[in-house]
Amino acid sequence: MAFVHAVLEGSLPGFVLVDRAAVPASAVVCNLTGFWFALGQPDEAFAADAVPQLLSRVPEVGTALWAPSREWERLLSGHFASKRWRTEFHYRPAAAAPAPPLPPGLILAPIDAAIAARFDAGLDPWVIDIFGGPAEFSRRSFGFALLRDGQPVAFCAACAVQERGPGREIEIEIGTAPAYRERLLGTIVGQVFIEECVRRHFFPAWTCAADNVPSERLAIGLGFAPARKVAGFGLRRGMSQAGGLWL
Repeated sequence: MAFVHAVLEGSLPGFVLVDRAAVPASAVVCNLTGFWFALGQPDEAFAADAVPQLLSRVPEVGTALWAPSREWERLLSGHFASKRWRTEFHYRPAAAAPAPPLPPGLILAPIDAAIAARFDAGLDPWVIDIFGGPAEFSRRSFGFALLRDGQPVAFCAACAVQERGPGREIEIEIGTAPAYRERLLGTIVGQVFIEECVRRHFFPAWTCAADNVPSERLAIGLGFAPARKVAGFGLRRGMSQAGGLWL
C-alpha cells in the first residue's frame, strides 16, 4: 500500500477518484507508476463510472488496476476480459542470505540527483521518472547505486514511500544493466538498501509479477517470503468494450 499512501501524502504525483467527495466509501488511487488500486467498499455503479475515466487518464507506461481484496477482484472481473497476477512478499529478516562481496571496480553510492540523471534505458529510469525527474527523486525518495567509472550499473531504490502512520512502508525497485546481470549485484545493493530502510524505521515491501522467477528468487534471497497473489486488470489507451467487458 505504499503506492497508495505516497499519493495521499503527496510524495508521488497522482490523483484519486471517489464515489462521493464529502464522505467517500469507494475510491481508486492512481499515480505515474502504473500501479492503481481500487479501495474501500466495492461498488458496481462506482466501478462502471470510474473505468472510462481511468482509461482517459492512463499514462504511457503499462498500467493496471489492482484489487487488494477478493471482493474488488470479483467485481472488476465482471468489467475486464483478462486478468493478471502479482505475488506479494513479506519481509522476514532472519531468512536473508549473507551479502556477497562487492566486485572489484565497482563503487557503492547513495543515489543523488547527479547519479539519478545518469540512469539510461538499460537501467530503466522509470523509478526516477515517476517522481518527476532526478531532482524530485532525490527530494522524495532514496536509494543506492553501484557505479563503474561514475556510471550506475545496478541500483536499489524506493519507488514509493509511506512516511506517516504506524506501518511506514517502502516499495522496493531493483535494476541491473543487462551487461552486469548474473553477478549478484541486485543482492549486494538490495541488502544495503534494506539495512537503510530498517535504520530509518521503514518496513520494506516487495511485489513482482507472479511469473517473474528471477525477481522471486532475488526477493527470497533478500529475506522475503511469498504471502499471497493479488489480481490486477490491464489498462491501456484505446481499449474497446464488447459484451460489457473491456478488451
